[in-house]
Amino acid sequence: MANKADTEQLEKSLQSGDTQVLDVRDEEDFSQAHIRHENATVLNVYYKKFAFQPVEKLMDEFSKEEPVYVVCWEGDSSKKIAELLRKKGFDARNIEGGMESWNSL
Repeated sequence: MANKADTEQLEKSLQSGDTQVLDVRDEEDFSQAHIRHENATVLNVYYKKFAFQPVEKLMDEFSKEEPVYVVCWEGDSSKKIAELLRKKGFDARNIEGGMESWNSL
């Protein structure tokens, strides 16, 4: 199970089929720009919500059988959430460089 992925790996996953993406930025940042792709299932859950709600409730749309690519703006908050998700049985992969890196593709 990989702990991290770069934006090129995420792009390959998107090209090959259905891909789960968890964006942990706030709603305002998410609405301004987020990963959009016909093969992406994107869920926006602000990272602070993970402190107050069970992971299973927040992630009920996602499968533990497939990787979950976790993204924030630069990769710091998403790294923490990816670690939490891995402890709960998800194959969570932090996107290094976050949306800042994605936007430069």
